[in-house]
Amino acid sequence: MTAGSMGHPRGGRPWAFHDPTAGMGGVVPTRTTRLWLAVVGLALCAASTFLCFQLGMAWAGVLLAVLSAAALVNIAWVGYRRYRA
Repeated sequence: MTAGSMGHPRGGRPWAFHDPTAGMGGVVPTRTTRLWLAVVGLALCAASTFLCFQLGMAWAGVLLAVLSAAALVNIAWVGYRRYRA
């Protein structure tokens, strides 16, 4: 047994993923899912930021504005990675 085979009988990767839903369209690509989650996170953070500032909770509004900016950077990065791939 070599270090690369890790005990797999055919010498392949034992951690390789087999998609049982391949005949039904397969799984959603990871970058698409991550992009959707980032967009939902941005929408929730932006709405919560507005609500916090309306209720006079400036500290929470600033915190959520920073999280909104992070979600925006994440959206840009995932979009770039999807475009590049």
